[in-house]
Amino acid sequence: MTNFPSTSAISSANDSSPFEDLLNAVKQLPGGNDISELTISSGNVTPTTGIHTIDTESDAASDDLTNILTTNLPAGSLLILSAADAARTVVVKHNAGGAGQISLSGGEDFSLDDDEKVLIVSRRGANWTEVGRFEGSVTVEDNSITTAKLVDGAVTTAKIAGNAVDGTKIALGSDAQGDIMYYNGTDWVRLAAGTSGQFLKTNGAAANPAWAASAGGLGQEAGDNMILNTFRIGKNGALSVQKMVDGAVDGFVDETGVDTGTSTNEAYDSTSDYYGNRGSKTLIAQGDGTEIGDMTSGSALSTHWNGTKNDGAGTGAYLATTT
Repeated sequence: MTNFPSTSAISSANDSSPFEDLLNAVKQLPGGNDISELTISSGNVTPTTGIHTIDTESDAASDDLTNILTTNLPAGSLLILSAADAARTVVVKHNAGGAGQISLSGGEDFSLDDDEKVLIVSRRGANWTEVGRFEGSVTVEDNSITTAKLVDGAVTTAKIAGNAVDGTKIALGSDAQGDIMYYNGTDWVRLAAGTSGQFLKTNGAAANPAWAASAGGLGQEAGDNMILNTFRIGKNGALSVQKMVDGAVDGFVDETGVDTGTSTNEAYDSTSDYYGNRGSKTLIAQGDGTEIGDMTSGSALSTHWNGTKNDGAGTGAYLATTT
């Protein structure tokens, strides 16, 4: 190891040794001499200049470099290390212990597994401290980047493929089946599921949706009228057209006959004095056991069409009148 000569030594007359020391010290600097290879021996190397390549002991596939001996380089010296063979890995160990141990940035070991990788260390006292490294052409390994390595907001929309995010990646907090997600003007939030029978109600622009109770169905009166209205609907020319009055069919005014002012499409039989549906068939007198409109008369029909009650005994409902 050669130290730089002092100023007084260089000024001494007829003495070349200070200049020789200066030359030797310069040769110890990176670039002051040719790059030479050092081979690890029991985890150690002994550098002689400021730049070396390092190879594994006995050309092993991998070897640990634990200590760099300080025999030939003074304090403050810079040392540049790289792999001698990219096919073999030199693992520089962090603070392995003992004189000449190496303190690495991040407190982690560093592998020289590529001839483009470079490690720069500085001698500080009896040990070495990393001052820089060069990774060369780096290929990031799959699944090697952690969340801590990403800057907030670094992953933009352009970096996410279309339809790449599914529901398993969305969590609003306390999520449960039946929940609804909506935008509250600031962020997407969760609307918890309502109770059975409620419906989702919008409250208009600039307002949040909400669950609301159903207003119910049709009223009883409207429902009844809808049912009764079916009595008005029939095949044209086959059914009587009768007027709806107060929700009921007003086909017959009294036992004497049909309300001809409000009921149409009937045929009148003047002989037997009764009204019947106007159909495509000829209306004939009762009692023949043949068809009358859409009805069939029988021998006993006359006893029930006599203008009294339909059972001939004065009870029941009116049907029609006969003479």
